[in-house]
Amino acid sequence: RSTDQGDSWTPVANPVAGTAYYLAGDPQEPHTLYMNQLGEAEKTSGIWKSLDNGDSWVQLCQSRDFGTSRGQSGAVDPENGQVLYWTAADMGVLKSTDGGLTWKDISDGLPKEKLKHDRHSNVLEIDQNSSLQHRRIYYPTNLGLYTRSEPDGRWRLAGNGLPIGNCNDVEVCDGGIIYAALTDAGLYRSRDDGKSWRRCENGLEGKLPYRVVATDN
Repeated sequence: RSTDQGDSWTPVANPVAGTAYYLAGDPQEPHTLYMNQLGEAEKTSGIWKSLDNGDSWVQLCQSRDFGTSRGQSGAVDPENGQVLYWTAADMGVLKSTDGGLTWKDISDGLPKEKLKHDRHSNVLEIDQNSSLQHRRIYYPTNLGLYTRSEPDGRWRLAGNGLPIGNCNDVEVCDGGIIYAALTDAGLYRSRDDGKSWRRCENGLEGKLPYRVVATDN
C-alpha cells in the first residue's frame, strides 16, 4: 500500500496465512476494501472486509467459490455498497445484496464450461451511468464481451458490430462511451451504451490491444 502517490510502499498483511487474489474498493466509502482470499486453512478462505484501508480485516463469509487466478475480480455497486459482484471459481459470477455475507449465483446465460482465464483479465465492470434498478455489468471473456442488466438478469453477448472472440478488457466512460479490447480483433468503441460498436483504427496501425484505460477528459 502507498499513501504518498507511489513514492513509498509498505506491505498490508493478510489477516491469516493465505493468498489474496483481488481487492475491490467501495466507491462511496474510501477506507472500505473487500478481498477474496484462498487461505492455507479452508476455513479462512472467502471474502474479507477492511474498514481502515487494510490495517485490519474481518471475514464475511467462508467459501472456496471465489476463484484463484489472475482472472479474478470483484466490484462494489457505486450507489449501494451492500451490492457486490465477484467472479467465481467455475467462471460464473456471484452476487451479494447484504454486503458480502451471503452470495447467489447469477450466471444464467454464461457458458461456464467453455470460459477460461488463460491470459484474460476477466475484470468485471459496472456501468455507473445505469440506474440501480437497471444496473448494467460487463464481463470480458475468451468468448467475447458479456453484459447483464437488471431486472432481466441474463448474460448476453454484446453484439451489433462487436466481434465474438478474446475480449480481455472493457472500460465504461461517461456519455454512453464504452471501449472493449479484443486481443485478436482490435480496439472497439460504442457511443450508445453498447447498442452498436465500431473498430478504432486511425493511428493504431493494426496493433491488437490487451488492456484499455480511459481518462476523464
